[in-house]
Amino acid sequence: MKTVITGTVSALLLLATIGAGAQAQPSNVAQPSNVTPGALARFKVEAVSFDAVDETGWFDWTGHDEVYVAIHVPDRQIATYSQIFWGVDSGERRDIPSDQNCILPIAGVSGPTTLDAGGGRSNPVDRWSCSNDGAPGPISFTVWLYEKDDCPPVVSCFDHGTVPGGRPEPHCEDDLLGSHTVTYSLEELLKLQIGESKVQGSLVTGGGDSSTYDFNWRITRLPDAEPVVSPVTRLQKASPRE
Repeated sequence: MKTVITGTVSALLLLATIGAGAQAQPSNVAQPSNVTPGALARFKVEAVSFDAVDETGWFDWTGHDEVYVAIHVPDRQIATYSQIFWGVDSGERRDIPSDQNCILPIAGVSGPTTLDAGGGRSNPVDRWSCSNDGAPGPISFTVWLYEKDDCPPVVSCFDHGTVPGGRPEPHCEDDLLGSHTVTYSLEELLKLQIGESKVQGSLVTGGGDSSTYDFNWRITRLPDAEPVVSPVTRLQKASPRE
């Protein structure tokens, strides 16, 4: 007669889910000294303003620029359009309103999302703000500045359209003033102390007109937070049969 012995062997599996740009450290790598033990450094990024160093056209007195800002965070699949800023002239600065200036992380957003405060011609327009939870590093985003132009009477203009969270696309009549990609490694981000903010700026380049614009943004380090950890899962295995 055969005797069959069955049993269970418990295995403990712990999964840590910390999202894109994870800061999980290999077991043989020391945690940075300015991060709370067992926690992750968190950050937020906000658009601040843009400066019209030199508006479009060879002669500034012939008109004004109508400008909007489009931003894409590819790793998080977030895209935003600012409102249209009317009557921009050389030497002027325009501040980005607080209800449309958050780049990352946006409160209430958990998947591919496009938000439009008017530059993308959405109706009704969106408003948004940053989440106080912050986002882990590294961080990268691209900004485009466009000038809104009217469609010629004899030409049919159209909206290129975008998928949620995809790269923002202008209307066919709009002109690119320039673009710039910002990238922060985790090492660069950790140079900030908790509560410290830094405003930085860069020229946007690559536009087809004779214009020069500067874009300014703010990076802030928020309080460290513990990583999100999934529930513990116990795996049951039957022992081999005799």
